Amino acid sequence: MTNEKFLSSNSGRLFVSELITSQPPRIIDTNRVIIVEEGSTAEIICLAQGYPEPTYTWYKNADLISDRIITESSSSTLSGLMSNNYLIPRFRILTNSILIEKVNQNDAGLYRCIVNNSIGSELAETQLIVRCK
Repeated sequence: MTNEKFLSSNSGRLFVSELITSQPPRIIDTNRVIIVEEGSTAEIICLAQGYPEPTYTWYKNADLISDRIITESSSSTLSGLMSNNYLIPRFRILTNSILIEKVNQNDAGLYRCIVNNSIGSELAETQLIVRCK
């Protein structure tokens, strides 16, 4: 090292970021109760932060909601709609929320969101109430 100092003819940028340490998931946005009219669309939100990034698991009452399509003929109340002989899911899992289209009375219930990472987990519950038209 020479300890010489030079003034740069070019400008530069310095980015400073916070040191990220492992943190358990923490739910930062959710709804405790959602009231919707039958036939409308409902969105159940469960927004969490943590490091490593948390994963989400969803339940309706005691039933696991997964990415697979569940039809009316199954034992679950989660269903799809038939259109041109294709099953269109009414339930869409969008990582930190569930979108339910054409809500009906069978969709009412207690929805649980569990966020989890290698440090810990947290739970949020949302009661979905469906009002008749």
